[in-house]
Amino acid sequence: MDERKPSIQGGLVFAWKPGKFRLATAMNTDLLDRSNGQQVSVDFSRMWQWHGRAIGIMPSIGVVWQSSNFINYYYGVTPEEALPGRPPFDGHSAINFRSSLLGYLFVSHRIRFIAYLEVQRLDNEIYESPIVEDRRSILGLFGITVRLGKI
Repeated sequence: MDERKPSIQGGLVFAWKPGKFRLATAMNTDLLDRSNGQQVSVDFSRMWQWHGRAIGIMPSIGVVWQSSNFINYYYGVTPEEALPGRPPFDGHSAINFRSSLLGYLFVSHRIRFIAYLEVQRLDNEIYESPIVEDRRSILGLFGITVRLGKI
């Protein structure tokens, strides 16, 4: 298989935050023309906070549309890449459903620990690719944020 190079996505986000709820829509495109693909997502979430906002969690559910160019670049198999057991695959646009959980803990006014877990159910357009083995995509991360300057 040819190497799939990472890219940089750029676009717009619109978020509406009535109280503790959040409805966000994001639209982005491949800025480096690797896939020449686009994604559009809509997510609904709610924030819970304790101890004066020092601790918080935010579960979210959403949907992500990915263009056929995006699907073909990351999940497609060209005729030149095909082998026995790995037939050519030319995907179409897909809609994936996802849920996530974001948590944070401030340990000082400047330092915050964050954790994020996302599970995405892949559309049949992706799952039918011969290079995809699981219907779910799982993403997790841990991090530390540091505020600089005056608080």
